[in-house]
Amino acid sequence: MKRSRSLNLHRDPDNGWIAGVCAGLAIYFDVDRKVVRIIMVLGLIFFAWPTLIAYVVAACLLPKKSRAAEANTSTAHFEADDTDPDDVAYTPNLHEVEDDFDHLERKLRGLEAYLSSKDLELNRAFRNLERGENRA
Repeated sequence: MKRSRSLNLHRDPDNGWIAGVCAGLAIYFDVDRKVVRIIMVLGLIFFAWPTLIAYVVAACLLPKKSRAAEANTSTAHFEADDTDPDDVAYTPNLHEVEDDFDHLERKLRGLEAYLSSKDLELNRAFRNLERGENRA
């Protein structure tokens, strides 16, 4: 089941650093808050005034996220269809997928190092000797 995206753009000062604009954008676009903050810092570096003005306007115009609305949106997709939340298929988040890929990449590097090393040839020669196959 796909994670439900908030339909309303809002500020999230509880999870934000200054006014919660980046946290609200992260929730709206369903990305990590760090990504939005990095984009914001890059915007401040390269386009200081437009980024600063856009942030201040967003901080003034966007409504603040209420805790009641957060509780309603987190359970709304379970109430829409009459399924038990425990029966919903598990969907890993981005960090879990990244960790899985990092783990697989480390294993692949180890395998590649073994295949390109002299250990493979030596182990193959020992196996052949054990089997009685003597290849010179």
